[in-house]
Amino acid sequence: MVKEETSITLMNGGMHSQKAYAKMTAMLTKHSYVHPRLYHLVLMGSEIKKEYLSHLKALCFELR
Repeated sequence: MVKEETSITLMNGGMHSQKAYAKMTAMLTKHSYVHPRLYHLVLMGSEIKKEYLSHLKALCFELR
């Protein structure tokens, strides 16, 4: 596998998972999406996993 980096990953300490990046790239380029976008969410401020999940579910609901 060829190691890929972007300017953003280089500023943030490098690519966390080359395998996940390749999978995401394939998902965006090998489908018929009209305007594909990838968002990376970082949720901070709580130690409670349930709280994160409720916010993430609410966001997914709005995006649908």
